[in-house]
Order: sequence, then structure tokens, then C-alpha cells
Amino acid sequence: MKIDEERRLQGPTVSPESPVSKNESRGPGRPCVGAIQLDNKYSDGVHQESEPAHLHLKTVGNGEKAVPSRTSSPLKTRSFQEFVRVLVEHFNRESAVYAITGAVAASYYGIPRTTLDADFVVHISSRNTTKFFRGMERVGVKVDLEKIRRNIKSGYNVVTLADRFSPYSADFILVENPPERKKGTLVGVKTYFQSPESLILAKLRMIKATIPRERSQKDREDVRAIIANTRVNKRKIIDRARKEGTIEIFREIIRPAQTQRKGKRTVRLDDNSGKRLKTGDKELKRLQYNVAASREDIDRILSS
Repeated sequence: MKIDEERRLQGPTVSPESPVSKNESRGPGRPCVGAIQLDNKYSDGVHQESEPAHLHLKTVGNGEKAVPSRTSSPLKTRSFQEFVRVLVEHFNRESAVYAITGAVAASYYGIPRTTLDADFVVHISSRNTTKFFRGMERVGVKVDLEKIRRNIKSGYNVVTLADRFSPYSADFILVENPPERKKGTLVGVKTYFQSPESLILAKLRMIKATIPRERSQKDREDVRAIIANTRVNKRKIIDRARKEGTIEIFREIIRPAQTQRKGKRTVRLDDNSGKRLKTGDKELKRLQYNVAASREDIDRILSS
């Protein structure tokens, strides 16, 4: 009787082999199978791919979009990497015509940097819009179809959707024509990125529309990094930038610092010096090396 009384006071015990009933608490030491813990420890059966070396999709910053380190509902959290990967896998299953753009694409082509922005260019017909966004509810994305219809009807082509299981959200830019894109890999999943030329042109348009100038510094750095690290069709960029009225911005970004005007005093390159410059592109030679501030600048350019 004494043993039975002690067992009654202690409550039911569960051995590692015994199942837990649906309504029975597992206790703090036994998270549900498949739950992703906030301390970056994962239970059996869950594996998170390490990110490629050229991308930094990390949740960092001064508490920006941070999830509390302790929560009573670990099932309602997933990392930024997981959020983006779930979207990409869903698009691939649905054979959607999409491309990753924005900061993630800029990191892919240029210099890796941390980001919490997920941006996609999506081509869908008007009759398939409802089906496309309704399908995203299955992967844990909050979808307000009425709000989406109102936005599209008003001519606004950007749809922002929030994740149910994290503080993150994604922007979907709806376009009438299929986006120019290139195959790539993101967090271990095959995907598509907006072509580097289209990405640069989009950033030039953004820079043009950004006031004051200082707020566009990150976009300017992205353009420089893409050109420095990825082979791009510069002639295509120049031609389209002229039509879009962003050619002067592009010239300013790609012009090396030593060739920019310093006051009124300038020195022109002679023909022999011009031939020795290894630009590989006549247009870029005209844009970049047309003017130097001094003879020392010319010698430095030729020796580089």
C-alpha cells in the first residue's frame, strides 16, 4: 500500500520505449520528434543543410526580427534558411516560373552578406493567381486572398506574405513576362536566380528612385560586387540603361576612383597609352579611362 501511495503522488512515469498519449505532456526534456529547437539543436530525423560558402543567409543583427531564446512552442519557429528553402522547394514542385532576386541574388553573384530579405520575381497568369497563392498555405505561409486581389486590381504588383512559423516574410514581384534567370543552388536546393544583368538594371532603377543618395549606397556596392565577381554582358546593361535613363548612374558606379575628375585640372590619355590599357571593351575604356587627374594617375593605371 505504501508503494502504491508513492506512485500515486509521483504521477505516471513514461519509459523511453513506451508511447506518450495524445493528451499527455512530454515534459521539457522530450521535445516532439521533428521539432526544431531555438538553440540550433535538432532532434532525430531533422537535418538542416549547411549553406553554400558564397551565401550568408544568417539570422543576425541587433535583435532585428529576433525570436526569443526560450519559448513554450518550439514547433512555431524556423530559421530564415528554412523559410527560404521551403518556398523554393514549393515553387519547384509546382513548376512555377520564378527567380530569386534582391539581396539573396546579389550575395550569390557578388560579395556574400547577411540578409533577412527574401524576394522573388514570379510570372503567373491572372487566372492562376488564386491557385498559386492558395497553394502556398500548405507550406505555412499566411495568405489573405482578398487583400492580394485588391492589390493586384489597384495595379500594385508586389505581394508580401508572412511565415506562420517564424518572424520572416517574403516579397513576390508579379511580372507579365517570364523573368530572365539562371540556374543555381541555394542551401542545398536547386533553384533559379534572376540573371545578373537584370538584377543590375533593377538596382539601377532602385538607385534612381531612392532619395537621399546615401540610402542607395548598399545597392551601389551590390552592383560593383556583381561586376567584379560575375561575368556579365556589359553591352546589354549599357544599352538597356540608356533606354531606362540610368546610364549616368551606371557610368558613375563602374568608373574607377582614380579616373574621376578632381577639380578643373585634367590630363587626357594619348593614343599609345590608350592602346596599352587592358579593358577588353571599347565602351568601358571610353567610360573608365577617358580622363585622369594627373600624369601620376596615368602611370598608376598603366601599371595596374
